[in-house]
Amino acid sequence: MQRINTEGTPASGTTATPNRAARRHLGRISTASALCAGSLLLGAAAAGACTTAEKNGGDSHPVLTAAHFDGELAGTVGSVGSSSFTLAGRDGTSWTVDVGPSTTFEQADQASSLASLSTGEKVKVMGSVLAGSPNTFTATKVIVVLAHLEGSVVSVTSGSFIVSDGHGFWRVVDESAATTYSTAPATPVSVTASSVVPGVRVEVSGLVDANHTSLDATSVRIELSKVLGTVTSVSGANFALAGFGGGTASITTSASTVFRTEGAEASLASVVVGAKVAAFGSTESDGTLAASVVEVKSNISHPVPLKAFGHHHAGHHGDQQS
Repeated sequence: MQRINTEGTPASGTTATPNRAARRHLGRISTASALCAGSLLLGAAAAGACTTAEKNGGDSHPVLTAAHFDGELAGTVGSVGSSSFTLAGRDGTSWTVDVGPSTTFEQADQASSLASLSTGEKVKVMGSVLAGSPNTFTATKVIVVLAHLEGSVVSVTSGSFIVSDGHGFWRVVDESAATTYSTAPATPVSVTASSVVPGVRVEVSGLVDANHTSLDATSVRIELSKVLGTVTSVSGANFALAGFGGGTASITTSASTVFRTEGAEASLASVVVGAKVAAFGSTESDGTLAASVVEVKSNISHPVPLKAFGHHHAGHHGDQQS
């Protein structure tokens, strides 16, 4: 694409400025230029739909020649209507996004709808634009882009909690009746808002609140600590482990603890001296692990020491079963 000359040839020693007609000319072609340059995430098909035209004394600028082309938009939702919504593109361009009966909506990997869209949400839109309507986008799919936060819970109040991220910033996470809770790794243990306590590590997905500082949580994943070892003693509902590479750990269980043996349901009775065990849960202030899940394994290769086990999180250790 050639550079547009709006200034003419300045006299020697002078600084040229665009005249009013030139500025109007630029305004008329700015949208087409953005489309043909693909500046709004519109794909390679756009480039093939563009040529240059000679107008206004030989100025060359892009024009759309195809009937339509497919592409992608990303930006912030403005107003939402019954069959369309407005979108502010990343470069500030305003778009009207038309939706129809075949348009699909997705949020947090779940089906959503136009009615669920809210002003200020970040979205990615797949669809097409007509050559004659360069600021109107017909959507085939709309994905709400969620914000993500990982860190340790600092404090908990009714309906919200504060997370300290890896850089030491504190963020407020607001919960609602629609917030879902799970564990990482996935376990059959049911967790709720009451499972979010100070010291627990969490992964939160949600939407940035209108105040631009807090996160409205759609899902909260609680990262479980994980310890591996051989059972050295059993006392009631509690037992001790010796780490394969050194160190020891004390494990406590409760009526809600789930026991499994090679994937099948089991009970506390399967935890005996000499058994190889992987325990998942949360680390208590005294250093013990309050187990949510206890797996009795026939073999664990690639053992790791239990030093500072309270800070080891599931997924950091590569245990394998034979």
